Amino acid sequence: MKTLIFSLITTCLLMSCQSSNSKTDTTIIGDWDAHLSHNGKPYVLKAHFGADNNYDGFTDGKLFVTGKYTIEGDVMIISDSLCNEQYEGKYKIAFFAQDSLRFSVIEDTCKMRNQGINGLAVKRLQ
Repeated sequence: MKTLIFSLITTCLLMSCQSSNSKTDTTIIGDWDAHLSHNGKPYVLKAHFGADNNYDGFTDGKLFVTGKYTIEGDVMIISDSLCNEQYEGKYKIAFFAQDSLRFSVIEDTCKMRNQGINGLAVKRLQ
């Protein structure tokens, strides 16, 4: 009987440790980056998503875009200074690898933003 109780307690503890280790932080708030290249030239894209629903984008440390975002489930609605702040884009966000996020376009009439975000994967910075 003691062996059965010990086995049950051990199993429960192991399961609780496993579930907490595999839990993914699904908030976009914070700092993210991606190491990319354009025409063979590498660059670093960084993004900061604030709790106030504003975000900033940087390439190689230089601010290139500011905007606003909202999250509805797994959909991010975004507007920014690249196009016209009146035009919003919708992107599905998918968290993976516990610290990474990928964007997939749902709809966006801003060609420049769509080309930059669609398929983009970023990693959370510590």
